[in-house]
Order: sequence, then C-alpha cells, then structure tokens
Amino acid sequence: MLASRWHKVLNDLWGNKTRTLLIVLSIAVGLFALGTIVSARTILDVEMAKSFAAIHPSSGTVRTQELFDEGFVQSVRKMAEVADADARRMIFARIQVGPGEWNTLIIFAVDDYDDIRVNKIWPETGAWPPPEGQILIERAALPVIQAQVATSS
Repeated sequence: MLASRWHKVLNDLWGNKTRTLLIVLSIAVGLFALGTIVSARTILDVEMAKSFAAIHPSSGTVRTQELFDEGFVQSVRKMAEVADADARRMIFARIQVGPGEWNTLIIFAVDDYDDIRVNKIWPETGAWPPPEGQILIERAALPVIQAQVATSS
C-alpha cells in the first residue's frame, strides 16, 4: 500500500493533467536546451583549437632595434629548440578615423605571403597576395578604424 504522502502526490499529478503535462514539457525543453548548449560548446572548443593550430601560432617573438638579414632568420630556424621562424617588420601607425579622433594600428610587413611559416594569414576577400600598395586588414580591426571591405565594381 502507498504511503499517504505518495497517494497525495499521485492524486495531484493525475488531477491536474494539464499542469503535469506542462511541467514535464518544460523539464524536457530545459534538458534539450542544456544538451544543445553543452554540445555546441564542445564542438566550438574542438574547432577553435583546430583553427588556431592551423595558423601555426608562434610561441615567442624576438624584437630587435636594428634590421637583420635572411641569414639571421636562417640561423634561428637551425636552432634545435625552434620548430620554425619567420621575419616580419612591425610598424606602429596612427589612423585618423574622425575629426580629432585617432586610433593606433600595428602593421606587419611580410616579405613573401606565399611562404608564411608561423602566424599564417588567409584573405577572406580580395587578391592574394595583396598587390603592391595595398594591405590586408584583420576583420576585427575594421570597426576600430571605421572602415569596410571595398567591393569591386
């Protein structure tokens, strides 16, 4: 025989069928949403790690005051502790985005876009490699400099 407490619970559930159904549905929707969020996060974690690894991220940067030649880069590449190395010129610049409003840019100059070994980049639109006199801009920087990707006409 059921205890009086369970008898009341079953009577309440059976007596309020609509409410019981709504509670069961809301629990099911909540569990489905939670499962979707956990699955999405798992997929994002894996895919973001793959995307990051695809650029061959650098784990260190050597900055020099003086310019150096290709021989220096080759000697760094030959070091046992170094998997690969690239040389880039880094230029700090300011861009005027409005009257009296300036933002800072860091421009990286690359000798050969087709031979980038670490911190690889790929264009979303436009010519590759960029023609002389043109630059690539990180898409996240477009709002900072209040610019848009040019459309060809």
